[in-house]
Amino acid sequence: MGFKNILAGICLLIGLTIFAQPKPSAIADKVEILIGEQIKLKLSASFTTDDFNANGFAIPDSIRHFEILEKSPVDSSITSGVKSISQVITLTSFDSGIWAIPKIGLLTRSPAGYSDSILIKVGFDPTKIDELNDIKTIEEVKVNTTWIYWALAGITVLGIVGFAYFLYVIKFGTEEKPEEETIISKVPAFEEAIDALQKLRQRNITHKEEAKQLHAGLTSIFKRYLIRAHNINTLRSTTSEMLIQLKDNLITQSQLSSAADALRLNDAVKFANYFPAQTETNTAINQLEETIQLLNKNKLA
Repeated sequence: MGFKNILAGICLLIGLTIFAQPKPSAIADKVEILIGEQIKLKLSASFTTDDFNANGFAIPDSIRHFEILEKSPVDSSITSGVKSISQVITLTSFDSGIWAIPKIGLLTRSPAGYSDSILIKVGFDPTKIDELNDIKTIEEVKVNTTWIYWALAGITVLGIVGFAYFLYVIKFGTEEKPEEETIISKVPAFEEAIDALQKLRQRNITHKEEAKQLHAGLTSIFKRYLIRAHNINTLRSTTSEMLIQLKDNLITQSQLSSAADALRLNDAVKFANYFPAQTETNTAINQLEETIQLLNKNKLA
Protein backbone atom coordinates (compact mmCIF):
# COMPACT_ATOMS: atom_id res chain seq x y z
CA MET A 1 0.00 0.00 0.00
CA GLY A 2 2.84 2.38 0.83
CA PHE A 3 4.45 1.93 -2.59
CA LYS A 4 1.12 2.51 -4.36
CA ASN A 5 0.53 5.69 -2.38
CA ILE A 6 4.00 6.98 -3.25
CA LEU A 7 3.48 6.17 -6.95
CA ALA A 8 0.08 7.88 -6.93
CA GLY A 9 1.61 10.93 -5.26
CA ILE A 10 4.37 11.14 -7.88
CA CYS A 11 1.83 10.87 -10.72
CA LEU A 12 -0.32 13.55 -9.09
CA LEU A 13 2.69 15.84 -8.67
CA ILE A 14 3.71 15.37 -12.33
CA GLY A 15 0.14 16.02 -13.44
CA LEU A 16 -0.10 19.20 -11.39
CA THR A 17 3.27 20.39 -12.73
CA ILE A 18 2.22 19.83 -16.33
CA PHE A 19 -1.16 21.42 -15.71
CA ALA A 20 0.51 24.45 -14.11
CA GLN A 21 2.67 25.07 -17.17
CA PRO A 22 1.20 27.98 -19.13
CA LYS A 23 0.51 27.32 -22.79
CA PRO A 24 0.71 30.24 -25.24
CA SER A 25 -2.14 30.86 -27.65
CA ALA A 26 -1.49 31.63 -31.34
CA ILE A 27 -4.26 32.99 -33.57
CA ALA A 28 -3.80 33.99 -37.24
CA ASP A 29 -6.18 36.53 -38.76
CA LYS A 30 -6.29 34.43 -41.95
CA VAL A 31 -5.27 30.91 -42.95
CA GLU A 32 -5.38 31.41 -46.73
CA ILE A 33 -3.48 34.19 -48.52
CA LEU A 34 -2.13 35.19 -51.90
CA ILE A 35 1.61 35.45 -52.50
CA GLY A 36 2.91 38.58 -50.75
CA GLU A 37 -0.24 39.10 -48.65
CA GLN A 38 0.28 39.77 -44.95
CA ILE A 39 -0.76 37.64 -41.96
CA LYS A 40 -1.23 38.98 -38.44
CA LEU A 41 -0.30 36.31 -35.87
CA LYS A 42 -1.40 37.19 -32.32
CA LEU A 43 0.41 35.44 -29.47
CA SER A 44 -0.94 35.57 -25.91
CA ALA A 45 -0.43 33.83 -22.57
CA SER A 46 -1.60 34.21 -18.95
CA PHE A 47 -0.06 32.82 -15.75
CA THR A 48 0.19 33.49 -12.02
CA THR A 49 3.29 35.42 -11.03
CA ASP A 50 3.74 33.34 -7.86
CA ASP A 51 4.44 30.13 -9.78
CA PHE A 52 5.77 31.33 -13.11
CA ASN A 53 7.28 34.28 -14.95
CA ALA A 54 7.98 35.09 -18.61
CA ASN A 55 8.67 38.35 -20.38
CA GLY A 56 7.89 37.39 -23.95
CA PHE A 57 7.64 34.70 -26.60
CA ALA A 58 10.41 32.54 -28.07
CA ILE A 59 9.92 33.64 -31.68
CA PRO A 60 12.50 32.14 -34.07
CA ASP A 61 14.63 34.48 -36.19
CA SER A 62 13.28 32.86 -39.36
CA ILE A 63 10.38 30.59 -40.25
CA ARG A 64 10.67 28.31 -43.26
CA HIS A 65 8.55 29.45 -46.24
CA PHE A 66 7.62 32.67 -44.39
CA GLU A 67 9.11 36.13 -44.03
CA ILE A 68 8.80 37.97 -40.71
CA LEU A 69 7.99 41.59 -41.56
CA GLU A 70 7.39 43.08 -38.13
CA LYS A 71 7.26 42.20 -34.43
CA SER A 72 5.20 44.46 -32.20
CA PRO A 73 6.41 45.22 -28.66
CA VAL A 74 5.28 42.77 -25.98
CA ASP A 75 2.19 44.10 -24.20
CA SER A 76 1.89 42.98 -20.56
CA SER A 77 -0.44 43.60 -17.64
CA ILE A 78 -0.92 42.17 -14.12
CA THR A 79 -4.33 41.81 -12.50
CA SER A 80 -4.85 40.08 -9.12
CA GLY A 81 -1.56 38.23 -9.40
CA VAL A 82 -2.23 37.02 -12.96
CA LYS A 83 0.15 38.31 -15.62
CA SER A 84 -1.03 38.50 -19.23
CA ILE A 85 1.32 39.07 -22.16
CA SER A 86 0.60 39.43 -25.88
CA GLN A 87 2.46 40.23 -29.08
CA VAL A 88 1.52 40.54 -32.77
CA ILE A 89 3.79 39.19 -35.51
CA THR A 90 3.32 40.28 -39.14
CA LEU A 91 4.35 37.65 -41.70
CA THR A 92 4.07 37.00 -45.41
CA SER A 93 5.08 34.26 -47.85
CA PHE A 94 6.26 34.15 -51.44
CA ASP A 95 6.21 30.34 -51.76
CA SER A 96 2.96 28.85 -53.01
CA GLY A 97 1.74 25.78 -51.13
CA ILE A 98 0.47 24.79 -47.68
CA TRP A 99 2.98 25.63 -44.96
CA ALA A 100 2.95 25.45 -41.16
CA ILE A 101 3.69 28.24 -38.71
CA PRO A 102 5.50 26.21 -36.02
CA LYS A 103 4.73 25.93 -32.32
CA ILE A 104 5.94 28.92 -30.31
CA GLY A 105 6.94 28.86 -26.64
CA LEU A 106 7.66 31.43 -23.93
CA LEU A 107 10.89 33.21 -23.01
CA THR A 108 11.46 31.55 -19.64
CA ARG A 109 13.79 29.14 -17.87
CA SER A 110 10.87 27.30 -16.30
CA PRO A 111 9.07 24.43 -18.07
CA ALA A 112 6.30 25.78 -20.29
CA GLY A 113 3.99 24.61 -23.04
CA TYR A 114 3.85 25.59 -26.71
CA SER A 115 1.19 27.07 -28.93
CA ASP A 116 -0.47 24.94 -31.59
CA SER A 117 1.04 25.05 -35.09
CA ILE A 118 -1.09 26.72 -37.78
CA LEU A 119 -1.39 25.65 -41.42
CA ILE A 120 -1.39 28.50 -43.96
CA LYS A 121 -2.35 28.07 -47.62
CA VAL A 122 -0.43 30.38 -49.98
CA GLY A 123 -1.82 30.68 -53.50
CA PHE A 124 -1.47 32.61 -56.75
CA ASP A 125 -3.82 35.25 -58.18
CA PRO A 126 -7.46 34.17 -58.34
CA THR A 127 -7.83 35.77 -61.78
CA LYS A 128 -6.74 32.59 -63.59
CA ILE A 129 -9.74 30.30 -63.33
CA ASP A 130 -10.10 27.26 -65.54
CA GLU A 131 -13.58 27.04 -66.94
CA LEU A 132 -15.19 23.73 -67.84
CA ASN A 133 -17.61 23.84 -70.76
CA ASP A 134 -20.54 21.49 -71.20
CA ILE A 135 -20.06 18.65 -73.67
CA LYS A 136 -22.17 19.31 -76.73
CA THR A 137 -23.99 16.62 -78.64
CA ILE A 138 -22.45 15.47 -81.89
CA GLU A 139 -24.03 17.17 -84.87
CA GLU A 140 -24.10 15.68 -88.31
CA VAL A 141 -21.80 17.49 -90.71
CA LYS A 142 -23.41 18.48 -93.97
CA VAL A 143 -20.95 18.45 -96.86
CA ASN A 144 -21.30 21.41 -99.19
CA THR A 145 -19.21 21.15 -102.35
CA THR A 146 -20.08 24.55 -103.81
CA TRP A 147 -17.17 26.14 -101.93
CA ILE A 148 -14.75 24.18 -104.12
CA TYR A 149 -15.80 26.15 -107.19
CA TRP A 150 -15.48 29.44 -105.37
CA ALA A 151 -12.03 28.43 -104.14
CA LEU A 152 -10.88 27.55 -107.64
CA ALA A 153 -12.18 30.87 -108.93
CA GLY A 154 -10.38 32.73 -106.13
CA ILE A 155 -7.11 30.92 -106.81
CA THR A 156 -7.39 31.77 -110.50
CA VAL A 157 -7.95 35.47 -109.77
CA LEU A 158 -5.03 35.55 -107.33
CA GLY A 159 -2.83 33.87 -109.90
CA ILE A 160 -3.67 36.50 -112.51
CA VAL A 161 -3.06 39.36 -110.06
CA GLY A 162 0.22 37.82 -108.92
CA PHE A 163 1.44 37.35 -112.48
CA ALA A 164 0.53 40.95 -113.34
CA TYR A 165 2.45 42.21 -110.30
CA PHE A 166 5.45 40.09 -111.30
CA LEU A 167 5.49 41.70 -114.74
CA TYR A 168 5.18 45.16 -113.16
CA VAL A 169 8.15 44.53 -110.87
CA ILE A 170 10.30 43.31 -113.76
CA LYS A 171 9.46 46.34 -115.86
CA PHE A 172 9.58 49.16 -113.32
CA GLY A 173 11.68 47.67 -110.53
CA THR A 174 11.12 48.26 -106.82
CA GLU A 175 11.91 51.25 -104.69
CA GLU A 176 13.80 50.57 -101.52
CA LYS A 177 11.84 51.62 -98.49
CA PRO A 178 13.69 53.18 -95.62
CA GLU A 179 13.99 50.97 -92.57
CA GLU A 180 11.52 51.69 -89.81
CA GLU A 181 13.05 53.62 -86.98
CA THR A 182 12.99 51.91 -83.64
CA ILE A 183 11.37 54.21 -81.11
CA ILE A 184 13.65 54.36 -78.09
CA SER A 185 12.89 56.72 -75.24
CA LYS A 186 15.74 59.12 -74.56
CA VAL A 187 14.40 59.79 -71.06
CA PRO A 188 15.98 57.56 -68.36
CA ALA A 189 13.68 54.80 -67.11
CA PHE A 190 13.48 56.17 -63.56
CA GLU A 191 12.59 59.72 -64.63
CA GLU A 192 10.08 58.42 -67.16
CA ALA A 193 8.32 56.29 -64.53
CA ILE A 194 8.19 59.05 -61.88
CA ASP A 195 6.85 61.56 -64.42
CA ALA A 196 4.17 59.10 -65.58
CA LEU A 197 3.12 58.41 -61.98
CA GLN A 198 2.85 62.14 -61.31
CA LYS A 199 0.49 62.51 -64.27
CA LEU A 200 -1.66 59.64 -62.95
CA ARG A 201 -1.78 61.30 -59.54
CA GLN A 202 -3.34 64.42 -61.08
CA ARG A 203 -6.28 62.48 -62.53
CA ASN A 204 -9.58 62.21 -60.66
CA ILE A 205 -11.69 59.07 -60.90
CA THR A 206 -15.41 59.61 -61.44
CA HIS A 207 -16.56 56.23 -62.82
CA LYS A 208 -15.41 52.62 -63.13
CA GLU A 209 -14.05 52.87 -66.66
CA GLU A 210 -11.72 55.70 -65.65
CA ALA A 211 -10.59 53.67 -62.64
CA LYS A 212 -9.90 50.64 -64.83
CA GLN A 213 -7.81 52.70 -67.27
CA LEU A 214 -5.86 54.41 -64.50
CA HIS A 215 -4.98 51.23 -62.60
CA ALA A 216 -4.15 49.35 -65.80
CA GLY A 217 -1.82 52.23 -66.67
CA LEU A 218 -0.29 52.08 -63.19
CA THR A 219 0.66 48.43 -63.67
CA SER A 220 1.99 49.18 -67.17
CA ILE A 221 4.24 51.98 -65.84
CA PHE A 222 5.68 49.63 -63.22
CA LYS A 223 6.25 46.83 -65.75
CA ARG A 224 7.91 49.22 -68.26
CA TYR A 225 10.28 50.50 -65.57
CA LEU A 226 11.30 46.95 -64.61
CA ILE A 227 11.92 46.06 -68.26
CA ARG A 228 13.96 49.19 -69.04
CA ALA A 229 15.89 49.66 -65.81
CA HIS A 230 16.42 46.10 -64.57
CA ASN A 231 15.98 43.88 -67.64
CA ILE A 232 13.18 41.98 -65.87
CA ASN A 233 10.83 40.62 -68.52
CA THR A 234 7.42 41.43 -67.04
CA LEU A 235 5.51 42.01 -70.28
CA ARG A 236 3.37 38.88 -69.89
CA SER A 237 3.90 38.33 -66.16
CA THR A 238 1.04 38.04 -63.68
CA THR A 239 1.17 39.86 -60.36
CA SER A 240 2.39 36.72 -58.57
CA GLU A 241 5.13 36.15 -61.14
CA MET A 242 6.29 39.77 -60.85
CA LEU A 243 6.50 39.50 -57.06
CA ILE A 244 8.59 36.35 -57.34
CA GLN A 245 10.92 38.11 -59.80
CA LEU A 246 11.22 41.11 -57.47
CA LYS A 247 11.93 38.96 -54.41
CA ASP A 248 15.60 38.51 -55.38
CA ASN A 249 16.09 42.06 -56.64
CA LEU A 250 17.54 43.78 -53.55
CA ILE A 251 14.20 44.87 -52.09
CA THR A 252 13.06 44.58 -48.49
CA GLN A 253 10.24 42.21 -47.59
CA SER A 254 8.08 45.02 -46.19
CA GLN A 255 8.45 47.05 -49.40
CA LEU A 256 7.73 43.95 -51.49
CA SER A 257 4.56 43.40 -49.49
CA SER A 258 3.59 47.05 -50.06
CA ALA A 259 4.08 46.67 -53.82
CA ALA A 260 2.00 43.49 -53.70
CA ASP A 261 -0.91 45.41 -52.13
CA ALA A 262 -0.82 48.00 -54.92
CA LEU A 263 -0.61 45.43 -57.72
CA ARG A 264 -3.45 43.37 -56.24
CA LEU A 265 -5.63 46.50 -56.09
CA ASN A 266 -4.86 47.09 -59.78
CA ASP A 267 -5.94 43.52 -60.55
CA ALA A 268 -9.15 43.92 -58.54
CA VAL A 269 -10.08 47.06 -60.47
CA LYS A 270 -9.19 45.52 -63.83
CA PHE A 271 -10.58 41.99 -63.44
CA ALA A 272 -13.15 42.13 -60.62
CA ASN A 273 -14.79 45.44 -61.62
CA TYR A 274 -13.88 46.93 -58.23
CA PHE A 275 -14.37 50.70 -57.91
CA PRO A 276 -11.75 52.11 -55.49
CA ALA A 277 -11.91 55.30 -53.49
CA GLN A 278 -9.57 58.10 -54.58
CA THR A 279 -7.53 57.57 -51.40
CA GLU A 280 -6.99 53.90 -52.32
CA THR A 281 -5.80 54.89 -55.78
CA ASN A 282 -3.41 57.50 -54.36
CA THR A 283 -2.05 54.96 -51.88
CA ALA A 284 -1.38 52.46 -54.68
CA ILE A 285 0.45 55.13 -56.71
CA ASN A 286 2.55 56.08 -53.67
CA GLN A 287 3.38 52.42 -52.92
CA LEU A 288 4.67 51.72 -56.43
CA GLU A 289 6.51 55.05 -56.54
CA GLU A 290 8.33 54.15 -53.30
CA THR A 291 9.16 50.72 -54.74
CA ILE A 292 10.60 52.26 -57.92
CA GLN A 293 12.65 54.75 -55.88
CA LEU A 294 14.04 51.92 -53.73
CA LEU A 295 14.89 49.79 -56.78
CA ASN A 296 16.62 52.77 -58.41
CA LYS A 297 18.57 53.51 -55.22
CA ASN A 298 19.72 49.90 -54.94
CA LYS A 299 20.73 49.89 -58.60
CA LEU A 300 22.92 52.98 -58.14
CA ALA A 301 24.46 51.66 -54.90
